[in-house]
Amino acid sequence: MSQAGSSQVRVWSRGFNKDIVIIGTIIMLGVTVALLYGPLPIDDAYITFRYARNLSDGMGFVYNPGERVLGTSTPLFTLLLALVHLISGLELVTISFVLGMLAFSLSSIPLFLIGRLVGGKWLGATMALLFVLNPWAVYGATSGMETPVYILLILLTFWAQLRHRHSMAMLFAGLAFLVRPDGLILTPILFIHYVLARRRFPLRESLCWLAVTVPWLLFAQIYFDSPLPQSVAAKWVAYAPLRDGLSAFNSFREHFVTMFLSPSGNWLAEAIQLIVALGTTIALAIGWIGLFRSKRSLAPTVVFPILYLASFSVANRMIFTWYLVPLVPFYLLGIMTGLRSLASRAEPGLSGLFKITDRPGSVRGYASFAVVATVLVVASIAETSRNQAVLHEALGQRERVYQQIATDLAPQVGEQVTIASPEIGALGYFSPGRILDLTGLVSPVAVSYFTTYDQPADYQGMFQASAGLLEASRPEYIVSIDFMLPESWLAEQLDAGRYRLQQRHDVFLWGHDRQILVLARSDQDR
Repeated sequence: MSQAGSSQVRVWSRGFNKDIVIIGTIIMLGVTVALLYGPLPIDDAYITFRYARNLSDGMGFVYNPGERVLGTSTPLFTLLLALVHLISGLELVTISFVLGMLAFSLSSIPLFLIGRLVGGKWLGATMALLFVLNPWAVYGATSGMETPVYILLILLTFWAQLRHRHSMAMLFAGLAFLVRPDGLILTPILFIHYVLARRRFPLRESLCWLAVTVPWLLFAQIYFDSPLPQSVAAKWVAYAPLRDGLSAFNSFREHFVTMFLSPSGNWLAEAIQLIVALGTTIALAIGWIGLFRSKRSLAPTVVFPILYLASFSVANRMIFTWYLVPLVPFYLLGIMTGLRSLASRAEPGLSGLFKITDRPGSVRGYASFAVVATVLVVASIAETSRNQAVLHEALGQRERVYQQIATDLAPQVGEQVTIASPEIGALGYFSPGRILDLTGLVSPVAVSYFTTYDQPADYQGMFQASAGLLEASRPEYIVSIDFMLPESWLAEQLDAGRYRLQQRHDVFLWGHDRQILVLARSDQDR
């Protein structure tokens, strides 16, 4: 090998080793943050856990034994949980936490690589660092949900597409669709971009996507009579359009504006929050316009979050936190790209402001970039710490109460005894009985009793159980937060002696003092 060639190899090796050190450090930081945060499985996660446990125990892909209803919207994650549970015998809460922690930490690799392709190594490193410290991303990683696996597959999709590995990108897109239905958004974006860029039909790439998705779709059609998850259909009907036509969009906007600093009521903190929100919004606009005007290969990365946001905004249903988290990497990409453009302006004027370049910037520019990035890192650490305390106290309390209720009822509940509840997660996972889901996620019968709203409904109306369903089913036990039961129906049942109040648990939820009630049907053997 020539001296020049040997020198190039040494330079490449040093650069590669630096990348390994950077990304390895960030991965270890992500693992550490997740471990410090601790597992906090939310109610919906326990629904998937029960499916996975029944599957690994040989009962089939069912929530209630003998009832073939696809009540989870994450079949691939369910299969993964069941497989690991079958092999290891570990608790599903532990398995989901470990998988979430690993997927969350490993997401920093494609995020770093995407950032490096866009604006250089330090842009990628800063984005990956902010991601593993982001309060929402950490919450998603520890929630027991499929969200971190979903994010990892999305980022791998766009990394593969940017490297022109289109078959691999479609493979990852297919897997993302099997983890969450909205992963389907990836497929038309990749397909259209490929056709426009290559001027030919992506036959091999399409076959890769079909090879991943068709087996499951065929199985679901045969086994469940439909590949559409019951949970998706139920939420579409149960969660009526919100009263304000822009409610869903505003929910996204408000959450992202306050991502780094939550409202505190202190005027100084509010002023700082306003400055940070304004600065990040400007940087986001600059970065996103710059990305849009940059390489054509970045078009899918730019379009995906826009289409994702538009889809949820047009549907205008209730927005849960796990719908917000997949946008976090793209939000950070826009902000840090904007700051990078400000630090190394290629040309004077607006044209230079919106141009992404990897040319060296001024010392002053990079110093400003470093200061702002440090502020965002510190803010992320503080917000993650605050979230950890708040969520463990609020959501953790609710799940512990449901677990305690299930434990208390276990001696009285067999497989033929029905427990009805609008929140079936932890209660159903820890209970041996048959579960009637008053929200309809795993109980299709409930959907026919939902109120049809001529006008958009308020939150309380959407969550309230149907008196007609309760009358028709007459479950042995009803477990519900107080406001989720029709007040007049509850009073009538107690006054007539049809049900008796067996337990009452005080909880603090959504900023209010609530009670979780346990009703037992009076005509059953005690």
